[in-house]
Amino acid sequence: MDEDKPLTFYNKAALAGISGAIAGFVGTPADVVNVRMQYDIKLPIQERRNYNHAFDGVAKIVKSEGALSLFHGASMASSRGLLMSVGTLSVYDQTKETLILHNIVHNYVLLHLCASCYAAFATTLLVHPLDVIKTRLMNATPGQYHG
Repeated sequence: MDEDKPLTFYNKAALAGISGAIAGFVGTPADVVNVRMQYDIKLPIQERRNYNHAFDGVAKIVKSEGALSLFHGASMASSRGLLMSVGTLSVYDQTKETLILHNIVHNYVLLHLCASCYAAFATTLLVHPLDVIKTRLMNATPGQYHG
């Protein structure tokens, strides 16, 4: 690949997506505990998990449901990470490149503001539907969520 030539959007999206998917998978156990701790207050008192802190949550999940339960919803977390990275990193970079190439924005601060706003909008459109599914999967006990 020519080092003077910028990456295509597809290359940027692929690199961002791969790194985001890996990060989403690695972060799944922390995300599971986080989702469950936030949802706990909505449960009836007798069904609450009552995790004292994140490490207590991890220990209780491993003890009662098994270590693999920490990765409950990992496919959605990885998919969310993939889409978030593509939306944020590659869309931001491509928007900035396009604005410069077509001489649309001349002010450095305005350039980054426009690129950031567009990337945030794209990321929200990509990630929000998946985020709802991911949260439901992570909060459910194994075999509970079928929708």
